[in-house]
Amino acid sequence: MVTSDPAGAEIFIDGRRTGEITPSEISGLSTGHHRVACSLPGYQPMARVVSVNDLPALPMRRQGLPSRRIQTARYA
Repeated sequence: MVTSDPAGAEIFIDGRRTGEITPSEISGLSTGHHRVACSLPGYQPMARVVSVNDLPALPMRRQGLPSRRIQTARYA
């Protein structure tokens, strides 16, 4: 599951558009490392290489408003 706060961020896996927006369940990923990125207008895009076995959170900050964050790349 890839989630964000706020919701509605576009999800990219390994540099490819998934056609999904957060929150969304991403299936079919192979075991191992993948680059997960999220993009939302008005926010800085953020990416991280994660393992499908990990449960990381990616902070994304809106330019000029560092208190606003997107939490992304949560796999369940």
